[in-house]
Amino acid sequence: AKIKKEYNFNETANALTDFYKDIDTVKTSSSDKTPVHGKFVTPVVTNDKSNGTNKVQNSKSTDKSMNKLPDAAIESTPDSLFYGKLTDARINALTKTMFTLGGKVYTEKDFVNYLKPKVTSKHKESIASLNKSYKLFVDESAINYEDSKLESKYADFKSLMKEYRDGILLFELTDEKVWSKAVKDTTGLKDYFAQHKDNYKWDARLDASVYTCSNQDIANATRKLVKKGKLSNDEILKEINKNSQLDLKIETAKFSRKENVVVDTIPWVKGISKDIQSGKSIVFVNVKNVLPVQNKTLAEARGLVTADYQTYLEKKWMDELKQKYPVKVHEDVFSTIK
Repeated sequence: AKIKKEYNFNETANALTDFYKDIDTVKTSSSDKTPVHGKFVTPVVTNDKSNGTNKVQNSKSTDKSMNKLPDAAIESTPDSLFYGKLTDARINALTKTMFTLGGKVYTEKDFVNYLKPKVTSKHKESIASLNKSYKLFVDESAINYEDSKLESKYADFKSLMKEYRDGILLFELTDEKVWSKAVKDTTGLKDYFAQHKDNYKWDARLDASVYTCSNQDIANATRKLVKKGKLSNDEILKEINKNSQLDLKIETAKFSRKENVVVDTIPWVKGISKDIQSGKSIVFVNVKNVLPVQNKTLAEARGLVTADYQTYLEKKWMDELKQKYPVKVHEDVFSTIK
């Protein structure tokens, strides 16, 4: 009510009644000339000269309410609205004003478009429900109108919304020009990697297997199998862990410095290390190869390369913007800012 008053809400007389007349197909009764709109029986008003007043025929009510449809005026809600018979052309022809708010006109077409998502071909609303829908349409229209005016009414809110929109715009542009492009532009990524491949290197590494044994007997049995070299690590695990899956654990990898405490303690030479006590376990390492410093492949360095490529794309984009939109700093003014 406060919003309506603030924005001079003005409703057309009999807006809802006229609406139902307009959306249904006009027919003529065979028995008389009473206009019939589908199941909508039009109240026929005649002039009674005997007392100078109007009489209403085919209606038990003379309710002229602007936002309520008299139950007696309609036998049921118009089929055209609920069974897909109201074509786009007919909807576009519904130009009558139902109400105005803040100078904005709300037509019968607006109300139909409001109702369309709320009705189905299998269910017809009651008159009371449709009267309620109209009231909701008016109320929601008022709230939406107020929302559209918030920025003009409140300067702080306007600044906040501008900051929010600018942030979204910057995010979308950065995603388009930098983040997503770095992921999707596989050719550009490969070219960038080829030009900077020396930036992505492996340090010296050990190609080795670390055997963690539950006790000394398990360590001795495992060492014998490793020395023979006839079984794979999976086969060794199967052989040693017959009684318990906790007897032996094997970790195979290409270890860099500081990746594994045990690997860091042994000499970096090919062969089997001595036993090392680690808590209650016995651990030894089989060094298959000592790998020198070498370049990473794109697959191995993809995460780092993608991040660097994004940085490159962002800098390139910023340089293009600065060239297109030169920035001039007025030093005399800038120097006065403390």
